[in-house]
Amino acid sequence: MDIIERDIYALIASDDGIKAREIAKKLNKDRSTVNHYLYNSPYMKDLCCRNENYEWYGLIRQSRPHVGLGDYSGYYGTVAEFLELTENEWFQMLTEGLCRYGS
Repeated sequence: MDIIERDIYALIASDDGIKAREIAKKLNKDRSTVNHYLYNSPYMKDLCCRNENYEWYGLIRQSRPHVGLGDYSGYYGTVAEFLELTENEWFQMLTEGLCRYGS
């Protein structure tokens, strides 16, 4: 991911739906450049989606942790939830999470 992709994604993930022209304006980039990244970057295809009004959204932006991330990391939770666990509880959750996807 290059700097422009990172900046585009940061705007998308921090907004509740943003159009390419707004991204271009905020980044002081040509809209065709922004559209090139939005429609051609594998990162954007994996991390973002567009609705019928051409507003872009980050796929993993949630106020609570994204449940699917636990499938990749073995354990995923908030800092507060983590701090409430004992080391043994955390290790058990991590081990069970890793076993779910076969590592």
